[in-house]
Amino acid sequence: MSESVIKNDLKSKRFAPAYALIGEEPFFIEEIEKLFLNKALEEADRDFNQHILYGKDTSAEEVVKLAKQFPMMADRQLIMVKEAQNLGKLDAFEKYLENPQPQTVLVLSFKGKKKDKTTPKVFSKGVLFESKRVYDNMLPAFITKQVQKKHLKIEDQAVMMISDYLGADLAKIVNEIEKLAIQLEAGGLITSDIVADNIGFSRAYNFYSLNSAMAKRNKAESIKVGFYMAQNTKTSPLVLVIGQLFNLYSKALTVQFLGTSNPAALASTLKVNPFTVKDFQATALNYSRKELAKNVHLLAKYDLKAKGLGNNSTEDGSLLIELIPQLLRRD
Repeated sequence: MSESVIKNDLKSKRFAPAYALIGEEPFFIEEIEKLFLNKALEEADRDFNQHILYGKDTSAEEVVKLAKQFPMMADRQLIMVKEAQNLGKLDAFEKYLENPQPQTVLVLSFKGKKKDKTTPKVFSKGVLFESKRVYDNMLPAFITKQVQKKHLKIEDQAVMMISDYLGADLAKIVNEIEKLAIQLEAGGLITSDIVADNIGFSRAYNFYSLNSAMAKRNKAESIKVGFYMAQNTKTSPLVLVIGQLFNLYSKALTVQFLGTSNPAALASTLKVNPFTVKDFQATALNYSRKELAKNVHLLAKYDLKAKGLGNNSTEDGSLLIELIPQLLRRD
């Protein structure tokens, strides 16, 4: 069942006997968990009828025993088992779901666990929600959707700045958008300047400006931005900088192989926001195929160094200052 259908049901107080929330992306699972806690019971009924358990501290048999009980002076009881992947065998649930207690709402959260063959079988008579991971190329759409929920608008560059700076931490993205929404009136526009002022960016020195300078092969600007980021590795972690540059050069290599200059076609094939295509095109134009391949290999090597493999002493900032001229070097 989709997230939107489950949320609409919960808001309308339509409850199934049992739910399995499973997947590698914790954000959507946590959102649904909050809704269960807010909607399943009236506040006065929660003390005796809301049970929050953890898989490592209980068993499937104990959960089923509790689920079979009747609520105390309420229409229903809520049993939520977090970290349900630690329960062990789930066979007891299969038998319970053949004849579930109608006044019990049972929620099992398998956070961080991939959907496998056993869980859907056990919950074939319940509701199964899979929380799929949001990959980097999906972040712009997620950010835009969250902004629209706040009845705001956002510039393309601001979307990419949030995506680059916060990565795939969805909870943090939503939290930062909440903060921006407080400052703006309905219909307001989130600009790159607003993002720079509020989410820890320097207007001139950030992931986006480094990508742009490297794409144009502007040595002076690239080194200037890189030096600033090297002095501020807490806000510009080396592994993230390397990841962004790896993305830039690997996608530019793909652009060269595709042999098309149509931005819409490239955005679709590369699965990126159309706003970023110009940097990939510029990189493909300003670097030879041999140079792009060399840079992809070099970034993979420095990624290992940034993670401490083959590097015991060089600090992240020094590695970045060392790396940028090598990426710009002409062969």
